[in-house]
Amino acid sequence: MIRGPLSVGGLLVFGFASTAMAWTKAYVVEWVEPAVYFDPFDPEAISAASPGRDCPAGVTKDLDYPKQLIDVGHDSESVQKLYDPEVRNAPGFDRAVFAKRGRNGEDVYREPWTAIEYPFPQVEGKLSYGFDLDDDPATGFTGVDGTPGVNNAYYKVMGCIGHYRGHPRTADGAKYSNESMHNGSFTLLLVLEGKQDPMNDPAATLSFHTSPDKLVRDALGGIASDYSFRIDDSHPEFQSKVPVTIKNGVVDSIEPQRIALQVSGGRRLYPARPLVLHRGRLRLELTEDGRLEGLLGGYQPWEPIWRVRANYIIEVVAKIDSPSLWYALKRNADGIPDPETGQMTAISSAFRLWAVPAFSITAVDVASGQGAAHAAPDGGVE
Repeated sequence: MIRGPLSVGGLLVFGFASTAMAWTKAYVVEWVEPAVYFDPFDPEAISAASPGRDCPAGVTKDLDYPKQLIDVGHDSESVQKLYDPEVRNAPGFDRAVFAKRGRNGEDVYREPWTAIEYPFPQVEGKLSYGFDLDDDPATGFTGVDGTPGVNNAYYKVMGCIGHYRGHPRTADGAKYSNESMHNGSFTLLLVLEGKQDPMNDPAATLSFHTSPDKLVRDALGGIASDYSFRIDDSHPEFQSKVPVTIKNGVVDSIEPQRIALQVSGGRRLYPARPLVLHRGRLRLELTEDGRLEGLLGGYQPWEPIWRVRANYIIEVVAKIDSPSLWYALKRNADGIPDPETGQMTAISSAFRLWAVPAFSITAVDVASGQGAAHAAPDGGVE
């Protein structure tokens, strides 16, 4: 351990020798995913398709495109030709026909309300991760920890899509998005600050930032701790600061807050967008090995959830009937009513995250030759 100023790559990094002085701890997120409660009948089951109390009707299946096209008036013979290998493999084959599933031939990836709604399995279990966002213990699920009134309608809609179902850190969808983060598509940095004991501070803050610096893998392929990351202030839409209390290492939001952060790197035709949680809450734990992990939740706009899944490739890979998903999200939306129509514009959600210790560097630090570090357990600099 080193106490006092430390020169790191030409920057001065200061330690924190007293718990009565201002302190800063930084973390870089190494995994973030929707908080899905996987509840198979067989406690040893690992398959996303395993029968369970959460999804007694099963999980979503491959779409029956021929039936859907014929149901809205497409000629049966022409539809069957779409599955002729010579037709499908011919140069210029246009898959756009699979979007023409509206009642009058509309593109359902643009106008999902024109499509027929087909059965879409949803979570029927009683338990969920999350928070009581509406302060009503009579609504929603029972928390996995026994808390009544947990609101997580996002899980109700998405939890029986096999692509997103599974034990923590095992669902295919979460693996895909986090591997993208690990490969450099985005970096999410958390900065925890206070003025009393870092393990017990009644008036601390937790800030969410992005960084232009990529995550670093350790020798085992995981995300390495104790690397420095610059804070990127050029994208305020991905930033937020939340007042929190810390009691015995548990970080709790003080009151509902708007929380904005980045949880995806975007892709072609779908630029990265912030995850915005209205009436957001969080509960994170400072672990004995120096990590930060836990839950955050709130009401996120539901239309963008559907929008990024409104295409043929996602339908095939994730086994999602895109317009039926649109209907399910709209029906289950439970927050932020439109002032004119009364239609709910957001859906209650919860996310899990895991973060490792890091060093944060702001533009001011670079200009002044100083840097900020997370505090070591004894108040020094690790």
